[in-house]
Amino acid sequence: MKCCAAVALTSSSSRQIRAAREFAAELRRWVSQMRLWLSVALWPTLSGCSAMILAVGEPEERSIIHSGSKRTEVSAFLGEPISSTTLTPELEANALLKQDKGIEPLSDERATAVATYRYTGWVQKNTDVGEAAALAGYTLFLSELVMIPLAIKEQTERSGRTHIVNVWYDANDHVVAYRWASEE
Repeated sequence: MKCCAAVALTSSSSRQIRAAREFAAELRRWVSQMRLWLSVALWPTLSGCSAMILAVGEPEERSIIHSGSKRTEVSAFLGEPISSTTLTPELEANALLKQDKGIEPLSDERATAVATYRYTGWVQKNTDVGEAAALAGYTLFLSELVMIPLAIKEQTERSGRTHIVNVWYDANDHVVAYRWASEE
């Protein structure tokens, strides 16, 4: 009797073990398929993350200093100038551009004063966002695996960067031209 019970127990155990192994194999296949489907389903949510990271932060430099900006508006964002000089003779914006290719003229008015500001922080460069988004699209978002950590690194480095900003004003204290440069 013991012998028959042992054989029945052994065949029952082997069936249970076989069923458990089949179940485990089926579960592994299902998990593998779900990982694939989840990856495909979630992949679009990763698209453009680096562009979004780069877009977060301070405003774009042209929204701070633009044609028609007044000295008070510029000083409200950048702080008080570290130096200010009255220009004699007055300079046209085109003449300023010939002096330095980094100067961006915004008006045809004559500059009567120049103020130099020191600004610590970062200002959004619109091209960064566009380049990151374009790269993500061109590479079917595979570049996001590299671009997300790079965007985080760039944001961290920019937050402590100091800039020297020269702004030329006309007789009515409107911006004529500016030059934005990182202090090295």
